Amino acid sequence: MSKLKKILSGPWLFPLLLFAVGLVVYGIFFKMGFYWDDWPVLYLIKSHNTQTVIGYYFYDRPFSSWTYLALFPILGFNATLWHLASFVFRWAGTILLYQVFLAVWPGRQWQLRWVAALILFFPGFTQQSISIAYDQHFLTYFLFSLSLYLMLLSIKKPKWFSLLTVAAMLASFIQMFTLEYFAGLEIIRPFILWLIFRNTESSRSQIFKRTLKYWLPYVLPLLVFAWWRLIYYPSLPIANENTLSTLQQMVASPIAGITHLVKICAQDSFYLIVTVWTKLLTFSDYNFPAISSLVALALGVVVAVVYYVFDTVASRHDHPEDPHSFPLSTLWVSLLLILLGGIAFWINGSQITRGKWSDRLTLAPLIGASLLFVFLMEKLGQLISGLFARLRTHFSVKPFHIAGALLGITLALSLSSQLLTTNTYRLDWINQQNLYWQFYWRVPYLQSDTNILSYYTADEKQADYSIAEAFNLLYHDPDSGTMPDYWFLTQVDTQHSQLKDPDSPYSMQLRNITFQSIYGNTVAIYPSHSQCLRAIDQPYYDDPSVVEEKYYFRVANMSRISAQAPDPNYVPDPAIFGAEPAHTWCYYFEKADLARQLSDWQTVLQLESEANQKGYTPTNDAEYLPFIEANVQTGDWKTAIGLSQQTIQSNDKLKSMVCDNWQNYSNQGVAPPKGYTFSQVMASLGCQ
Repeated sequence: MSKLKKILSGPWLFPLLLFAVGLVVYGIFFKMGFYWDDWPVLYLIKSHNTQTVIGYYFYDRPFSSWTYLALFPILGFNATLWHLASFVFRWAGTILLYQVFLAVWPGRQWQLRWVAALILFFPGFTQQSISIAYDQHFLTYFLFSLSLYLMLLSIKKPKWFSLLTVAAMLASFIQMFTLEYFAGLEIIRPFILWLIFRNTESSRSQIFKRTLKYWLPYVLPLLVFAWWRLIYYPSLPIANENTLSTLQQMVASPIAGITHLVKICAQDSFYLIVTVWTKLLTFSDYNFPAISSLVALALGVVVAVVYYVFDTVASRHDHPEDPHSFPLSTLWVSLLLILLGGIAFWINGSQITRGKWSDRLTLAPLIGASLLFVFLMEKLGQLISGLFARLRTHFSVKPFHIAGALLGITLALSLSSQLLTTNTYRLDWINQQNLYWQFYWRVPYLQSDTNILSYYTADEKQADYSIAEAFNLLYHDPDSGTMPDYWFLTQVDTQHSQLKDPDSPYSMQLRNITFQSIYGNTVAIYPSHSQCLRAIDQPYYDDPSVVEEKYYFRVANMSRISAQAPDPNYVPDPAIFGAEPAHTWCYYFEKADLARQLSDWQTVLQLESEANQKGYTPTNDAEYLPFIEANVQTGDWKTAIGLSQQTIQSNDKLKSMVCDNWQNYSNQGVAPPKGYTFSQVMASLGCQ
């Protein structure tokens, strides 16, 4: 028993428990990859041009590029290391914040351990797996927490006051100028100091003096940042990338501006205080009875139970009697943290509740939201316990047990939700690898200034520009980074009128990156998670899968595709795209479709033979087309007819496509072998 108490009293048990849970929940050692804004960073670093990297981020956060320039020499292009680093920064920042809160509310370890867990696994933030892009965010979060912790140490260690204060000021200065997300939270310092000194001083004047003494050094970096962000930066010509739109509206029209600010503040605050937590009870992220949902829920429950037992036993060691309740100061501090955490983006006109990627804006205010939730659950536990007591029932439960059960349920659902989110990223990475490798198989090399056109992005965790930058890394490192060889377009970037004229120009400007071409320099694709990637070429015109892409046939230029790269030994960097997948059906289809385009019929037949020997079958029977045509062109019409019949029988909607291709073979002057005529074949297929 004494050994157990010794273990529970160890200062590192709680941090290690959180760390271990995080490794599992965020899938650090799963086969995770790169997503969304990770790709621009990879592309820029691969350009081997520091000025290009600095220039890209100079448009909205001029001092932020140092994080990537410093970390890439250490972490390289290893996805696992980036995921680990991103989590370590977030975990370390949370542990430091836990220590700061302990100084503010001593004797509340029980509640604050729940706060730390909810901060680390906050259900309203779902982008932990975007590791490179958010490494910057979590590094600044760590620096903010470190600055607060060093400030705390400067109070405890007067001999080291000057050194610790300078280090804390430096951390504060760096985190604000790197990324403004946590800048608003700097204003919480005097309130934290006041509460800390209130625990040790009885005189208000003495509390005020000590608060002022220890806070004044941090006013300098805050004022410098405020001048930069609110006065100097808006005057720069680059400031249109990160404008203070709400603040500008308040200056131009105070009533309208303040009304708008209050509105978005209220909407986001309601989301953080209510919606984030109640959404867990809807189970909207689950897909029962799917195994992934059941496993995620079961694992979340098991981990939460273990955490509840640990916290309960540890609290008994901390406090033989019932734990101290949170004071009322917890309420106003948590509300203040929410407001200060949101102000940095509210003055930009941004909102948590608007935009696909906007839950990243929860990173600062989620600290206050988690603290407030634990405070409210504790009060609810007291209310329920008091209700039982007033009813004079034989059943009585202590308030902190009730609160612990409620928090345990919340943590279980939060962990389960994050596990499911991690799994969607894992699956998305598999889909991305399939997309890029299948494209590489189908397009061994692509001429410069080529548009890659698709009706949609295909990957949920991607944007059009991030896919564009991934395609630019398929064939070689970027020459300069500012003028990519290729760009990815979707129906959002095109109009049908433009696609009617292949000579219509297309240009794109993304910060310091410029791409120019014409619509006639286009390779159109149909990406799908359930089928092999399709390069849109005339034989597939009547494929029902590509109904939305009909207009793309007008500009699809297959001559942009080269059969061989300048360096025949080159393969996409496996550190970025993963090892080349096993050569299953899609490999044989992509290579056969390339050979069909080149009229290399013997290669198509060889690929068909190998695929048949290995037992591979199409993901969609439209993928038989290269093999049908190769057999037609080489005189094996029996096989061609059999494949055509099989295609139509599998999906009657493919009949029009098959029949049109047979008509095209006739129009091309293909000579039928003895005993066959085009009219007989088409009649047997039911072609009208």
